[in-house]
Order: sequence, then C-alpha cells, then structure tokens
Amino acid sequence: MFATGPVFPNPDAKGFLGSMKQLEAGTSAPEAVKAAVSGAARALDSVVKAVKGESSPLLDFFGHQPLHPLAEPYYSQAALRYGEHIAKIAAFPASPAQSALAGEELHPGEDPDAFRHAVLAYLKGEAAVFEIRVQLCLDLNEMPVEDASKRWDEEASPYRTVARLVLPPQDGNSEARRKYADDVLSFRPAHSLAAHRPMGSLMRARLKTYQALSRFRHERNHVSEVEPISIDQVPA
Repeated sequence: MFATGPVFPNPDAKGFLGSMKQLEAGTSAPEAVKAAVSGAARALDSVVKAVKGESSPLLDFFGHQPLHPLAEPYYSQAALRYGEHIAKIAAFPASPAQSALAGEELHPGEDPDAFRHAVLAYLKGEAAVFEIRVQLCLDLNEMPVEDASKRWDEEASPYRTVARLVLPPQDGNSEARRKYADDVLSFRPAHSLAAHRPMGSLMRARLKTYQALSRFRHERNHVSEVEPISIDQVPA
C-alpha cells in the first residue's frame, strides 16, 4: 500500500486516529473552503520546503500538488518485513513517457475524476513502468518501526532497485474489470507474503480496519470475496 511522500503525517495509530477525528469534523465544510485550506497548505509547504529542503508531511497531506499519478514516486511510508530484514518499499516512475508528465498539474476542481481519467488516457497507448526499490533498516533507533513520521536517512541507507513493475497498455476501465474491482476484490496491506509482513502500529491497525471494511462491503452487496491467484481470473 503506497502513498506519495516518504513518511506518514502521524507517528502511530493513536496519532492517526486523532487526525481522522479532526478531518471527519470538517467533511461537511463547503468545497470552496476545502479548496482554500488545500491551497493555503500547499503555499505554506512550499515555504517549508524552501527552508528545510523537504516538505512537511502534514502540510503535504492537506495540500499535495495534484500531479499526474503515473509521474510520482510512491512509498510504503511504514515499515515491513523484508525476509530477515526490516525495510521500507517505494515505486519510482521509470519510463521516458512518464518523465515527460513530471510537473503536469491536474485540475480536480474542474473534473472530480481527473486522476482516474489521466491514468486511463495514458494507459490506452503507453506502458507504465515503475522501479521497485527497497530501503533497509540499519539502526532501529535512527530508523524506527513504530514511528512512521520519522524519515529514514537515505544517505545511510539509500533506496536500491530490486525489481521493475510494468503495466502494459490496456483498457483499465472496461465494464467487466471495473465491476470486478468494485464488487469482488478487497484492498488491504496484508496482500503479501509472510516474509513481507507489515510492521508497526499503523500497519497493524490497517490490517484489522481493511479486513472489517471488506467484510462489511461484501456482505452488504451479497457478493463473495475472492482473491485471484492468477491474472487469468481478472476480466479483460
């Protein structure tokens, strides 16, 4: 489960719960107010980045620039087991076509589905390629598992490429595929080998939360939850 930004805005599940309660209180605010808050957070974050050399995770969470999804790097943010090691995982865009999209800002205010439409349009004619990189934990004091808000030093332990993920050109939103994704599949960080077990309180909370959400959705829709074991089971 990846997100933009190398660290999480909160250190642990307790801190995240507090933030979510605050966000929930603001969900009824007018869209114009939400847009203003996002714009202010983005402007303030640009100042922080100019001074510190990196974004504030909290400001980036509220005001992340709406860039093309296939041109951004994605991070696990929290730690996971990597065989006998502990690591964080990231996916970095790795094709010239994706590099050409860097800096392209989308406009979700004009099109609420701008991100989905941008990805679908790209995949109609181009493959999306990501390098999968691993950052190993070398010191639990400096690279903690339970504090997902602390950035691991990339000079001490750089991200190293271990694989490539290639998404071939496709119709990613056919009716059959969309229905299969919406009704049958579930979404959770536990879709992994035991050797890649998620770690830390945030990940432990996610394991329970996404399992409960999946069970609720499938029971409510009267649909069996199926985990595909082959790409052939996924509709074209």
